[in-house]
Amino acid sequence: MKVLVIGGMHGNEKLGISLVESLQKNPIPGVDALIANPRAVDVSHRFVDTDLNRSFGDGASQGYESQRASELTAVVADYDVVLDFHNTMTPNNNCSFIGPDLKPELLGVSASLGLSRCIRATYDCINRWCSNVVSIEISVDDELDAVPVWRERIRQLVAGRRVSTEVKVYVFVGRCTWEQKEMLRSDDWRPFEQIDVREQTALGYGEPLYPIFVGSKFTEYYATLLREYTEEL
Repeated sequence: MKVLVIGGMHGNEKLGISLVESLQKNPIPGVDALIANPRAVDVSHRFVDTDLNRSFGDGASQGYESQRASELTAVVADYDVVLDFHNTMTPNNNCSFIGPDLKPELLGVSASLGLSRCIRATYDCINRWCSNVVSIEISVDDELDAVPVWRERIRQLVAGRRVSTEVKVYVFVGRCTWEQKEMLRSDDWRPFEQIDVREQTALGYGEPLYPIFVGSKFTEYYATLLREYTEEL
């Protein structure tokens, strides 16, 4: 298995940056590593012109991130699996993201890496446009927010280790703005815990909703909203 590890898709998310630096200094056989957005990393900002992870497939924008997205799309095509590392300020938010086709082999990668919650990314992002990418979201200061942990898990993945962890799949459906949060007057949302039916109805949804990235300072929304994936894989 030929693996690429990406860090710094957002220049202020440290785990992936530190992991890439570690892998470049002390490589694991069969694993390459690169910084996705070096300019943003240099200034410790989320992005320079526009969010890099929203620039994939964007033919209209001519900014730095749009150009970088095109370069990355060409690079990742040469790998069997690409692991794209992110951080969130929301506790208990550890999960993975894969493309809308929900490739079984990528669900297997998520399971083998110990990530039992996976989001089907239907919006513009690297996962939608590059079908071999597993994005990994780890909460800051969580026990998994550590380079040695991921070096060992990646080593085991490349060695062919497979585990039987069941992966629960969710689907992105929308976002709750800060203004909507104030309207709901609710402060008890927790990642991957179903929100109250009253709040769900007020937001215009007729199905159970599960929030992630709740109140994260890394994003402009109060929370991202998911539903459980119930179709046949």
